[in-house]
Amino acid sequence: MGRFLWTDQQIDKLGITGETVSPAKIGNMEEKKMSYKEAMAEMEGIVAQLEDNRLDVDELGGKVKRVSELIAFCKSRLRETEEEVDRILESMDT
Repeated sequence: MGRFLWTDQQIDKLGITGETVSPAKIGNMEEKKMSYKEAMAEMEGIVAQLEDNRLDVDELGGKVKRVSELIAFCKSRLRETEEEVDRILESMDT
């Protein structure tokens, strides 16, 4: 398994839940054809900057907002994929 799972500690460190992003913002990311893997890589990069203290106060708010958007996008993609897999498995049962 790759590095595509975040620990609760990493998410808590950012102080966000991922639930505050509007569906319109998620739609904007989907329109740009961002992949789940790209979103995760961007989040990991931001977390690395936070852990290494490479972000100054002026950048912090924008980066946390971006991570919250990316988390919401990834949750949406995971739900869509789960639904698709469920439909495929159900069709195999019939």
